[in-house]
Amino acid sequence: MIQSPDVSFLRRMIRDALVATVGCTDPSAIALSAAHAGSAVFDAYAPREDAQTMLDLIARIDVRIDPKLFKNAQYARIPNTQGLYGVDLAILLGLLIGSTDFGLQLFQLVSPNLLACAGRQENRALVHIRMAEPEIGLYCETRITLQDGKSGAACIRGHHNTIAWVEEDGKRTVHNHACSGFPNQLPVREDYPADTERLSMGTLEELAMQVMALSDVDLPEIHAAFAMNRKVWMDGEVGSGATYGLSRFPDSNNLVTIPLISRQAVALATYRRMAGEPVEVMACGGSGNHGLTFFLTVMHGWVL
Repeated sequence: MIQSPDVSFLRRMIRDALVATVGCTDPSAIALSAAHAGSAVFDAYAPREDAQTMLDLIARIDVRIDPKLFKNAQYARIPNTQGLYGVDLAILLGLLIGSTDFGLQLFQLVSPNLLACAGRQENRALVHIRMAEPEIGLYCETRITLQDGKSGAACIRGHHNTIAWVEEDGKRTVHNHACSGFPNQLPVREDYPADTERLSMGTLEELAMQVMALSDVDLPEIHAAFAMNRKVWMDGEVGSGATYGLSRFPDSNNLVTIPLISRQAVALATYRRMAGEPVEVMACGGSGNHGLTFFLTVMHGWVL
């Protein structure tokens, strides 16, 4: 049983589960590791127009990634790239974007110039990928070595937006914090595993009741999630829905069709995201599609 969890515990559980992302969370996490590695090796780090000049300074980029993350990311279309994909492309875009302030939303900063530079085969050949041990869990380590021997590295581990450490010229600094678009992001605590062990299937109803008892001010992520994920669906209704053959059912005001509307809403929103549209989604449990499914289904009254 959960022993009277306090507000900070519940907020941490919610914040661990809900993360804003643009595009699939897997290539976004990989790009985020590259952005942090780049920040350790380059000065004045920000999106720039001299992208090729910066890449010319690099001897190689080594990426060590767990097989599951690689599989999920390799063919996920990256936003603002006209449908392109690839772990090597995600690495180069993260490096060239440079900003680590946007968390998993960094692909919204992809520009035509950065895309053209990252897409060149000679630049993509800089990236060397090898698999980490499967049992290591979610993991992506990016190491950048310059022509002059200077190096920098960063590691995402455990959660898509959790920076485990950053290394500059062999000196490693442990971070273990989450990168998020939310202000005042709570740090990832060392006792997080113990917290999760307190939860079991027998306590989920109690946990839900505790969350429902919180005031609105304690749940900004949930409010943002409903608004954000609903927008992905509704914008698709008047935008790309017809292109995908997923436009609104004509009798959508008929209560009998609510289950169909729920399915249509989830299908359209997830398709837009996986097709590489630069839509902002609140992911749940590391999956943007899970977040869309959950919040759009709840919005329609749990009818599926």
